[in-house]
Amino acid sequence: MLYKKIQQLKNSNKAIKDTLSSLSANMWEIISGILSSVIIARGLGVEDLGKYALIISLTGLVSNFSQQGIGQTAVRFGTNTYAKKDIEGLNAIFRWAIRIIFIITLTVSLIFYFFIPIIMKNFWKIDYLTELARLSIFYGIFSSIAVIPELYYQAQKKFFVSGLFRLGKNFLYILGIIIVAVLQIFSLKFIIISNILSSVLFVIISIFLVPRSSLFEFSEFIQLAKNGFRKVLLLPDKYAEAGILFNDKINDFALSRIFEGILNSIITKIDIWLLGALLSPYYIGIYNVAQKVLLPIGLVYNATFMVINSRFSSLNSIQQSIKLFWRTHNILFIVLIPLFAYSLIVPQLIPFLFGIKFKESVLIGIALCFFHCLLILSHPSNALSFNLGFSKYSPLRTCLRLVIFTGSVIILIPLFKIWGVVISYYLMFLVNISIVNGYIYYKYREFRDNYNIEAGSL
Repeated sequence: MLYKKIQQLKNSNKAIKDTLSSLSANMWEIISGILSSVIIARGLGVEDLGKYALIISLTGLVSNFSQQGIGQTAVRFGTNTYAKKDIEGLNAIFRWAIRIIFIITLTVSLIFYFFIPIIMKNFWKIDYLTELARLSIFYGIFSSIAVIPELYYQAQKKFFVSGLFRLGKNFLYILGIIIVAVLQIFSLKFIIISNILSSVLFVIISIFLVPRSSLFEFSEFIQLAKNGFRKVLLLPDKYAEAGILFNDKINDFALSRIFEGILNSIITKIDIWLLGALLSPYYIGIYNVAQKVLLPIGLVYNATFMVINSRFSSLNSIQQSIKLFWRTHNILFIVLIPLFAYSLIVPQLIPFLFGIKFKESVLIGIALCFFHCLLILSHPSNALSFNLGFSKYSPLRTCLRLVIFTGSVIILIPLFKIWGVVISYYLMFLVNISIVNGYIYYKYREFRDNYNIEAGSL
């Protein structure tokens, strides 16, 4: 069986090349991520690291709100448009995406600015850091804008170029952290200021590295102005109908993805928030360091997600989608072998890298690594489900995930402390994969007779 999977792996050269290009261009992301994490953890200590994690969780939410829904929509429809050699359509989609990102980011930032004092005082009991948390919002704003060039080249399947943008962004980030350490001005305040300055600098540089027509078109702006900017949130009709399967419309698809993106953003941050509310910053510091060993697995997660979703998005038939589903699963089984080994070995190094005070992070790191390996294995199921029309049900699925995860975390943290979060992640995964695979099986039976596809023969 393993030999068969290796042979199928060899026959999927293009997908492998794209994945390796994305990975090789972003190896610095691992190095800079681990290096900056070690410097920050050793410089701040467990308690202050926990406070930093709480503040950054708010900043991350500002950028995630805009990126997750619109970013995926722009790549999904941009890839399909680019496959038709329609560069004008690709640029129009990304100009539309930038408008949406600006509006969402500024709206969320304004809301956070007014609610941060309430959160810091009543929820986390660290109101003395309120102004610092407000300042960090600027990091979230510029991080949202910084992702556009990366997504633009991802939609063209230029994964190496897309990866180079992430490399540049991470280089400026780690450079700022190193400068703070060298100048011996290590504190929460100067780390956050460094984050803001690095993101601003990256945005300024990246503006000159993408076609101007993908960012702004004067004639389009004039047309929007004539309509009183009533259609600023809508893509022109000739591009809005660029469906992939099941006659998806980009404006409808984006609306569901924005809503789901908001829910997913909350899911990715709610663990830190509830730890902050139910436990002390010490436990957040331990949990934060455990998450840092996920960086290499996270890189593989993002690279495989990028390639798999781009490939599924470029397909226009259900038969092709089902075939790609099985072929991709075979590839991922091979990819996960070294990742499982990594999950067992590397977290053991936490006390040596971050200091003996973080030894409690070891087992938690192992459990989180295994969880993310399972997430990688679920990529093909998620991508196929969207090609089979699951996008309209996906927000409901995400609502259920949020309810299950939040409820289980609230119940389990008082009993198991940090392990309550880890257990909750596994429960949420089981619910999610059951729903997605159940939908795929239902649709597979519906189309099996029409396409005469046998899973075992693919």
